[in-house]
Formats: sequence, structure tokens, C-alpha cells
Amino acid sequence: MRRTVIFARLTLFNMLRLVRGPFLLPGALLAALYVWVVSNEYSSSVEEWYGILSLIGLLLGAVGFAAVTPSAVREARYPGTSTTPLERTGRTLSVALSALPPLWLLLGAIALFMYTDDPGGPVGIVSPFALPVPFLMVAAGPLASLLLSVWTRSYLPLIIVALCLPVYLVYNGFLLSERFNNAVSRATTAAQQVISPFQNPSVSLAEPTLFSLVYTLLMTGVLTALVVGARRRGRVLVTSTVTAVVLGAGAFGVTVQGNRANPWDRSYTDDEVYGVDGPAPCMELDGLTYCPLPGYEPWVENWHSTFSEVLGELPASVREGAPLVWQDALYYDRSLPETDRPVLVLYDDLDPDWAYWQGYVFLDFLRKALGMAISDTGPYGDSFCRSNGQARTPVIAWVVDTVTSRHGLEGLDRADSLAGVLSELTASPIDLEVARALTERPHDEVSAMVHGHWDRIASGEMSTPELARELEIPITDASTEPAPGEAWDAVFPELEKGIYQAWDVDSPPCAPSHRTPA
Repeated sequence: MRRTVIFARLTLFNMLRLVRGPFLLPGALLAALYVWVVSNEYSSSVEEWYGILSLIGLLLGAVGFAAVTPSAVREARYPGTSTTPLERTGRTLSVALSALPPLWLLLGAIALFMYTDDPGGPVGIVSPFALPVPFLMVAAGPLASLLLSVWTRSYLPLIIVALCLPVYLVYNGFLLSERFNNAVSRATTAAQQVISPFQNPSVSLAEPTLFSLVYTLLMTGVLTALVVGARRRGRVLVTSTVTAVVLGAGAFGVTVQGNRANPWDRSYTDDEVYGVDGPAPCMELDGLTYCPLPGYEPWVENWHSTFSEVLGELPASVREGAPLVWQDALYYDRSLPETDRPVLVLYDDLDPDWAYWQGYVFLDFLRKALGMAISDTGPYGDSFCRSNGQARTPVIAWVVDTVTSRHGLEGLDRADSLAGVLSELTASPIDLEVARALTERPHDEVSAMVHGHWDRIASGEMSTPELARELEIPITDASTEPAPGEAWDAVFPELEKGIYQAWDVDSPPCAPSHRTPA
């Protein structure tokens, strides 16, 4: 009992000394600020929230690694000069534990701030098994520092931090030489495999997060056992070594079983998300059907408002062929039920408030509504026929540009989005010129023409040259073949040259039979 009280008081003393020192708190705050700056465009989903939290946990572990090194080296070099009755193992563990409360408190405060930064918090479901893992990552830093300090009796941990941390920060912020970048990338990948060796990193699924928590606890136990047995002899060394081996074997077994039970290509049903019972219900709004992931229901209203804007630019008949909007997860495959409807797949990292992604989503939405997806590619319909030379190519680009420009895209971003959409459509030179001209014409003029000729436009019967004559658009290159790079540079002179080209030139051409259902 007396030793426990002394251990607690020594840990408190060491903690106060670290907090008052010039490194622990300033270093931790700088590490958190760095992550916040480089991650300022994160999605408001739990996956992104947890990813940022994990990165902050790793950097705080590195700060704790460096902060406890001086005290750890002193205990390793001068083990017999202590005035406390504790042995060296107790004193060194006290040093490690003293850094954890302030770092954990800071990480918890950051997690709470990020979670409450947006009204209602990030969307999605977080498994409670995932929450302790970033805090255990923080604990690994001081424990690893103690292990190296006791075994080497030198300031090697500080040298490692002084060399590796700046390299990592520079690597994430700037482009270095290709060879140096490759070396840092391989080292980062190896470290990530040690930290999280599982193929499925989702924080929503109950089983994968449980495997991750058990693995992290076992690896933390391995570090603790090695610290206890460092430079000891006899029974303590044997016991700690055997314990570390057993725990390490357990961690390896958990990794193997976790990856066997949850391979990267496995499909998951909604009831495998933590706390979910049965499939998540789909929602139907104004004839459009949305099937969000569990916890992502708040995004449906935003999806519907923007898709309604797209459909509002076209005749009402397009709504009849609109695809089912199915949300899939970024880190796992969500089981898709059988359906004879076209399916538009969104992912949990596509925040509705991020305007740039909308152009590509609207493009796929319209191509599937117009029957331009190749049917033999499965429900996801990742392949499309090409419509170069058909009037629906510039009309689709005009619709997408009209809607995305209302959501904040302007200037170079707007031109870049339009060029990207036309690239996906395998546009020809005349498609490029007509599409650019449509975006510069009065909206009512173009809209009246589209509604007046919609049946022929939607079916692919109207050609782009005919559309140009209908609107009296002057043309310099009337070719309907996929556009070469020079054509893109001529139509989009404000963009960097040589970036865009016609995509999917080997796809089959869209036949007139690909049309909106009557």
C-alpha cells in the first residue's frame, strides 16, 4: 500500500514537472494545430473525424515519446541515486504514466471540439470499440521511449524524434525528391501496418473495430512487458519476456483472424454496423429513392435538394428514369439488394456541402437517367457509352454547369469542372465549343430550346452540329470524333495546357435506343 501511494505521488510530481516544462504542452498543441491545418477540408462524416483524431493521437504519442526521454535516460543511467523506495521499474513506469493524463486530456478535448464543431456532430455511427484506440496510440509513445532509453542508456529517442518528425512533416507538406519521397512513403506504410494491420479500417462496423481494439491492447501490453524486463535479470526478465512473447503471439493471431474474417473485398449488411438492427430504411422524396448508410440520414435532404435542381432543368419525363441513390461506404462494401432500376452510388466521404464533387455525381445521375450506362457492368454501372457528336453531350454539360455554378463554383473552378465533365463524356471538338457557348448564353434561351427538342436530344437522335445550327452558334472545328488535346486548349485557354483529353475513347458509342423511358 505504501509503495502504491509513493508511486502515485511520484507520478503526480513528474506530471506537474512535464506540464510546467517548455516542451510537452507546446509540442502537443503544435502537433494538433498542424493536423488541423493540413486537414481543414475534411468531410463532416465520422470516418474523417476519426481519421483526423487518430493522426493527432499518433503525433501526441511522438510528443510524449520525446518529452519523457530526459527523465527516462536519467533513471537508466543512475538507477541507484533515487531517494524513493521504488525500484527502477516503478520509477520508469511512473515517468511514462506521468505524460499520459495531459496528453489524453488534450486529445479528448480536441475530439469533443471536432465532434461538436458542426451542429449535430459528424454524420454516421462510431463503434465504441474504436474510441479507445487513439488514446492507446498516445500511450505507446512514452512506453516506446522508456524501452529505448533503458536499453541504450542514451538520448537515442530524442535523436530519432529530431530526425524523423521533421522529415514526416515536410513529406506531408511539400514535394521532395522522388527517391526520398519513396523512402518516406515505404517507412510510413510499414509504420501504419504495425499500428493498424487490418484490411478494413471502418470505424462503424462492430467486429472490425473490436479486432482493432484487442490488437492495440495486446501491443500496448507487449511494450509494457518489455519495459518492465529491460536490463533486468532472473525471474523478472524471464517473466516479462514470456509475457511479451505471449502477448505478441496473441496480437499476431488477432491480426490473422481479423483479416480472415473481414477481408477487403467482403460485403457487409447494415445490421453489422454497431447498434443497427436490420437493413437501414430507404427514403422516397418526390419520386426519387435514397438509401443512405445508417447514421447518414441528415444528408438525404441536401442530396434531394440538389438532384431536384438537376431535374428542374429538364422535362418531367426524366424523373421517371432517375436512378436509385444508394450510399456505399468508403472503407467497406455495403451489400446492395437486387433491383432492376439503375443505381447511382454515393460514398460516405462525399459531403453534400462540398460543391466540387457534385459535377461528377450529377453527370452520372443524368447519364443513368438517360440510359447511357452499359447494362452488363452490374448495378453500379461504372461504364458508360460515349456520346461524342450527340446533342445530349453539350446539353448534359450545360445542366451540370448550371447547377454547380449556383453552389459556389466560379472562375477557374467552374471552367475546370466543366472541362472535367466533358472529358468524362468523351467530347468532340464541336461538343466542346457548343457546351462552352451554352454556358455563356442566357439561361432561358437554352432552357426553351432543350425543352422544345427534348425527345430527340434525350434519344441521341439530334447531333451536336444540328444543335449548333438551331442556336446559331459559330463553329471553328465541326469534327465529331473524340477531341485531341489541342481542341481542349483552344476552348479552355484559361486552364493549364495538356491536362484534359477525351476519356473512354474505346467505349461503344451510344445508340439512339439509349433513351429516357417513355
